[in-house]
Amino acid sequence: MVGLIFVVYFNSLWGNLVSDDYASITQYPQIGDFWSNFSGFNSMSMGTYLVFKLFGMSPIAYHSLSLICFIVFCLLAYIFLEIVFDNKILTRVTMFLFAVLPIHVEAISWISGRIYLILAIYILLGLLGFVFFVRNNNVKYLSITLVSFILGFLTDRPRPFALLILIFIYLLYFGFRKVKVNWGKVAIFGLIVSVLAAILAWPNIINRINIVNSGTNASGTIFYDPFFQYPTSMAKYLQMLWFPIDLTLYHTMYIFPNWLNWSILLTYLTMLVYFYFKNKKYFFALAFIFAAAAPSMAPVKVSWLVAERYMFLGSFGFSLLLGLVLLDLAKIFKYIPMALGLAIFVLFGLRVLARNVDWQTNHNLWVNTCQVSPNSHNAWNNIGDDYDKLQDYANAIKGFTQ
Repeated sequence: MVGLIFVVYFNSLWGNLVSDDYASITQYPQIGDFWSNFSGFNSMSMGTYLVFKLFGMSPIAYHSLSLICFIVFCLLAYIFLEIVFDNKILTRVTMFLFAVLPIHVEAISWISGRIYLILAIYILLGLLGFVFFVRNNNVKYLSITLVSFILGFLTDRPRPFALLILIFIYLLYFGFRKVKVNWGKVAIFGLIVSVLAAILAWPNIINRINIVNSGTNASGTIFYDPFFQYPTSMAKYLQMLWFPIDLTLYHTMYIFPNWLNWSILLTYLTMLVYFYFKNKKYFFALAFIFAAAAPSMAPVKVSWLVAERYMFLGSFGFSLLLGLVLLDLAKIFKYIPMALGLAIFVLFGLRVLARNVDWQTNHNLWVNTCQVSPNSHNAWNNIGDDYDKLQDYANAIKGFTQ
């Protein structure tokens, strides 16, 4: 699995700094200041500081750190599957598919996307600690969960709340009655932690709302319309997981008609309820997809409507779903599931290699983004700026005019 990751992401190591990388590395005056990067225990800042001190501004060093984080997550995910499902074939099929999912490229090949790898590590480690707690009825394992949540919370205030949602999903899968603990005390403890975390996170949430809505919030509201947001975003995420063609930094083209978005959402919810009673493994895989991405999909405008990096952790549930489907098909058909799995594996792997190239330079990134999201003012502004730096003023004017 680790060898495969190096193969499909090897060409990402040679990518330049792009987009937000400049603001966080080359143009960040405190990048070499120890106290600025370590005082808040932000793992993203601390990692950037250490790479800068060891390797300076070399992009390959920052890309290598992202790749290491991805491998660490995959190893944790492998252990998690082995413990929870106790099925080596399912674990291996799931992880081989997870290793080549194209939707991961934004989080892995973009240096600034590393924060989502770090958060995923903390959240899965915290969930793994809770699994040990439930199975061994030993409170000491909860310390792993608590420390993981705190470290994730210090790195990014809103998104580690996904850990609490995933714990609830796991309990639905495992069964509340099987857990021999005082649920009243656990609930009170969880409520206190959640309230304190929410209070501490509020200044960051306000700041994030201002960043996301800067210059674009014509309506003046800080909330998305949930009747548009959830059918649209969930359908788009599922489309990118299944058919990863239009991967781009700015997702602004939602081409599915509204009735189809609602049909997909209602089908998904129906499957959740059905498999909760019929097959808990499928329920867990389906629920994991959007439970992991829930904080990024909050109706408060702390995030973009859709972004590939938000789905990095949730895609683990999608890979598990594919693994379960292929193994169940193998009970009926002998060779078809193997051929289908191999086809998905090869196509996804080739898409990862091609998408890595799109992230290698600013020019590649913005040309690709403008082609896929032609109604994004952000993308046209950035391609205009890029052409200006290349002294191609005719195309720069076209970009800014657009």
